[in-house]
Amino acid sequence: MAISMALSLNDFGKAVVAAELVSADELRALFASATANSPVSDSVAFAKLQIGVSGKFRYLLIDGQGVLLGVPRQRFDFPVLTGLTEEQTEADRHTRVVAMQQLLRQLGTGANGMVAEINAASPQDLRVAAKIGGHHVELWLGDRNYLARFQNFNNHFDEILRQADGASVFDLRLDDRIMTVR
Repeated sequence: MAISMALSLNDFGKAVVAAELVSADELRALFASATANSPVSDSVAFAKLQIGVSGKFRYLLIDGQGVLLGVPRQRFDFPVLTGLTEEQTEADRHTRVVAMQQLLRQLGTGANGMVAEINAASPQDLRVAAKIGGHHVELWLGDRNYLARFQNFNNHFDEILRQADGASVFDLRLDDRIMTVR
C-alpha cells in the first residue's frame, strides 16, 4: 500500500491509501513519462519526518540515495517510510531506503493493499504498519525472510486475532513464532 495523492501541503491530510507495492525501478518506469523533468522521477517513497518534539510530521519525497526532496504538485503513489530524520546523513537514509526496497521486493504482490507504512529506524529491524482483515497491526519483521514471516502471520491471522486479547503489535522476527507485544 502507498499514499496516492494530488500533492499540495493541504492534501496530505486527505491521502487516499490505495496502490500496489512496486520496486523502485518499476516506480521510476511508471512515472518517467509524466515526470521527465521533475524530482519525482528519482523518488522511491514518502519520508515521514517528525517536526521537533511537537508530535507533528511533515512529508518529503526521498530518492534511492537517501536525498530528501521537495514535494511537487502532481499525482503519484509511493510507500510511506518512517524512521528518518533530516539530521541523518544521506548515507544513513540511503541504508534505510535500501532496506525498505528489499522488504517491498520480497513481499511483492503478497502484501498489495495491506502495508501502509515501513519503519526503518533500525534497518536491521524493519517494522510495518498494515491493515489485515480490517484490523490495523504493527508487525516486527526483522532483517530477513520478510515474505515468509508476513505470509505466516496472514495465514494464521484469524487464530491470532482470537488469542491476541486486543493486541495489535506482533513480533515475527523468529521464523517459527508469532509473539504478541504488550
